[in-house]
Amino acid sequence: MPKIHPAIELAAVLSAEAWSGEDISPPAPHLIAADAVTLLQIGARVKRWAERACNGIERYDAKARRVLASWTEADEAAKDKADARHRTQANLIAARYGATATIGGDPRGFVLRLVLASGRTNTTDHDGWGVA
Repeated sequence: MPKIHPAIELAAVLSAEAWSGEDISPPAPHLIAADAVTLLQIGARVKRWAERACNGIERYDAKARRVLASWTEADEAAKDKADARHRTQANLIAARYGATATIGGDPRGFVLRLVLASGRTNTTDHDGWGVA
């Protein structure tokens, strides 16, 4: 069985969710595809922030004369601000399908998830549909 591209799989899930909702009219197919791609892009940004928080950001330390990886309070504030912006963007899209978006902090798994009205999941912990 061929591997399905994540954007195609997510578009199919969003399409199924759009048609299952009673109080929302389904978007056009090209809009569903665009939403899937946008959610994957948002997820990639969220994942990069989570990886930076985990690994630190490399900075040159003049006293030690070497590059050190660190994570400062300013970095944490910037990550929190970016997470809030990304959550808002993802929730605007998810609302079209009767879903909500959540952001987690562990980059080893899905950091952006959609909690679908149908309860559909692609994760072992059944905590929503993992996007990225």
